[in-house]
Amino acid sequence: MTIELFALHHYKTITAVYIVLFILGFLVNSFVIAVFIGTRSLRQQSGNYILLSLTISDWMMATLGSSLGIYANAKYWWTLDPAYCQYFGFISSLGGYTCMIHITALAGEKLFTLKLSTTQEITKAKMLILVICLWLFSFVWALFPLIGWSYYAPEPGYAGCSIAWYSDKPADKAFIVCLFIVFFFFPISFATFCFAIIYFEVRKLARNAVQRWGTTSGPTQQTLRAKAKTIRMSLIMVLAFMFAWTPYAVVALYSSFVANDLSPTAATIPAMFAKSSTFYNPIIYFFMYTKFRNAAKKMVIRRNVVAPGSGSGSTAASQNGSFMTSFPRPAQFLERLSAINKSTNSGDDASEQKTSKTDTKEMKVLEFPTPGNV
Repeated sequence: MTIELFALHHYKTITAVYIVLFILGFLVNSFVIAVFIGTRSLRQQSGNYILLSLTISDWMMATLGSSLGIYANAKYWWTLDPAYCQYFGFISSLGGYTCMIHITALAGEKLFTLKLSTTQEITKAKMLILVICLWLFSFVWALFPLIGWSYYAPEPGYAGCSIAWYSDKPADKAFIVCLFIVFFFFPISFATFCFAIIYFEVRKLARNAVQRWGTTSGPTQQTLRAKAKTIRMSLIMVLAFMFAWTPYAVVALYSSFVANDLSPTAATIPAMFAKSSTFYNPIIYFFMYTKFRNAAKKMVIRRNVVAPGSGSGSTAASQNGSFMTSFPRPAQFLERLSAINKSTNSGDDASEQKTSKTDTKEMKVLEFPTPGNV
């Protein structure tokens, strides 16, 4: 098949789009990973390991894939070694497969947590094994075109490389059929099935709450809010997946089984649109997650706070994010001193207690030097 090219000035626009994808994907996913690693409470929840792994996949696509897209389109793909095309196709496929199969695992984990985990829970060790298996499974499928089952080739317009959708070989078409079953139709069907069960389960819980406590009680309202939140999150997760990948899937199926006469524009736009999921996936999967949002706020606030007497070795962050200096602040000193006085004079008569209170008041008038002024 002869590859039709864009006019040369169009590759500058494509390069600019890849720059935007790289910057947004790198920054957003790096921030999410940093918050996860820096927050112990998030790391302790086994279900979050799927979300972290999904973010790492998006980070990889943005960093390793979009960066090459910038370079190759600026230099023009056809002037580079064919190995660049193979590498780009492999990284893009690995990231895409990993994203799709993580959606499937995430839906299953939510269903298990809600309905089936009454007698056991998914431990962190089991979740790590699951995540490793997801990556290995995706890696094997991305590796197949490099070892002979189908192959990576330039897309129409030569703005990127992917599976050779337009190949007429039976083995290549069989590979494409398997890809769509494993990484598109099955994830969507399974996620829809899981979230449908979750919806009916939460609705049953809400109905039971109304019967037990009434429609205006606190427990009922909390249950109804949980129902609405679960439905909203479930709908957004499935729709976002379909929104990003369905145009590309339609174009790929058309090229494989209908006609391979797509224009460069019709082939390039869906492919780049699917890659945009690398920066809005974290927004959906994490920034709608209350615990993560609170942890992110704490991290930003903690890094913006300037501790008194800050310098080498003068401050240290405590577990709850507050800063402790090498000696107590005046307010803390007075509180401790007042507590000591009260405990010492608890057995004395009223006159001694009055004297102690007077002494404490006088001590509160004293001015203590702040750590920064010492």
